[in-house]
Amino acid sequence: MNYNINESYQSYMFKRDLRKTSNSLGLFLLISFTVEFTISLILGVLIFFETTTNKNESLNSLFESLMNAAIYSITFVLPGILYCIIKKVDFNRCFPFKKIKFSLLCMLVVIGLTLSLVSNYASDMLTSVLKGIGIENSINAEISATNAKEIFLNYISIALLPAFMEEFVFRGIILGSLRKFSDTFAIVASALLFGLMHSNFVQIPFAFCGGLIFGYLAVATNSLLPSMIVHFLNNAISVTIQILEQNGNLSENILNIIVSGTFIILCILSLIFIYRIFKNHKELVDIKDKTGVISFKEKNSVFCKSPAIIIFTCFCLLEAILILFLS
Repeated sequence: MNYNINESYQSYMFKRDLRKTSNSLGLFLLISFTVEFTISLILGVLIFFETTTNKNESLNSLFESLMNAAIYSITFVLPGILYCIIKKVDFNRCFPFKKIKFSLLCMLVVIGLTLSLVSNYASDMLTSVLKGIGIENSINAEISATNAKEIFLNYISIALLPAFMEEFVFRGIILGSLRKFSDTFAIVASALLFGLMHSNFVQIPFAFCGGLIFGYLAVATNSLLPSMIVHFLNNAISVTIQILEQNGNLSENILNIIVSGTFIILCILSLIFIYRIFKNHKELVDIKDKTGVISFKEKNSVFCKSPAIIIFTCFCLLEAILILFLS
């Protein structure tokens, strides 16, 4: 009987800790969204005046790219730093950078990038389905890249900064804070929030799948470096394709051949590398739900029913609905 009482108490305290952590993370994301909205509004006004007073389209594009980069940096970094200070975050747990052999890092990057591209294809298919029923829900923002400076800034503002900042938040602060409740749960929960954060019905499924991939890489290697590299390369490929399409340097058929050929090569390499990892690095595929105080299902239930997480979810879905009908 005493054993059962002790077990119930442990379960209660575990759920209480999980609920408290979930609410803190949800509040942190809500604050980040508020900061982003405020900054976007202010910078939107600045961009409007800049573009109306400056007729140089190249400079206008550069100015807008810099503003987007500033939004990403301030939105994620400032609330993130404040959260770490207030919650006294263990930096070694939330921002691990364990040394990885270069050969292993390359294999993991190729595998992660291939899986991310598979998710991209799934998003493209969903976009086509939506277009087929008369709903335009584009997942790619229009970019301007007519010279070297614009191209460079596009890679910085669209590929590099989002990869770094989003990994800092979702695989660093969020996944790192949830790992004490089990690695498997932390990967799934952080991926769910990562998907919702994109607030777009086309991007949410892809971002969730991407979050699972990035989270697995971070947990399996105990380092944020692989997920950051894969995230950046995935974004960079998207930017590169858009630049080639807009500049018209290559015909659509040639571009499709290059993209498809690259994807096939990555798939073949991934199969080879997956075999080698299963053979020589079994520790990387042995991620288990080691915290057994409550079940995986109960953890997800506590997490999803936390008030701040519910509010954050509703906010993201509402924004996704508005984007769907206003796009």
